[in-house]
Amino acid sequence: PAVGDAPMGASASAASGMGAAPSRRPGDCARHRMDVDCLISGFGAVMETFSVAIAVLSMSLFHCYSHPNGKTSLHIAPEILCDSGERQELLAVGVAAILVYCVAGLGLAVWVLGTA
Repeated sequence: PAVGDAPMGASASAASGMGAAPSRRPGDCARHRMDVDCLISGFGAVMETFSVAIAVLSMSLFHCYSHPNGKTSLHIAPEILCDSGERQELLAVGVAAILVYCVAGLGLAVWVLGTA
């Protein structure tokens, strides 16, 4: 292949040095301690990122539609009937996820902002 026939991202990453491994000395990692504030901030960012998706998925367990024969199924999983035991198990996990990610996460955020 000719010189200019490299894939689009290859020339950009080679020019910026993104493809190169970072040069570290063997003792560098031992000198760094984990900062608790950064750890909590990272945990909060992960909670915030996934809380919307978990809330939507958990709330979708309450969205049923009716069939012509009178039975109801979950909108996201039509093979699961809304009055089945399988849905009841899913509801238990869904309610727990709503409590942990939505209610407790919001409560923690309000508490942190209130004490700041």
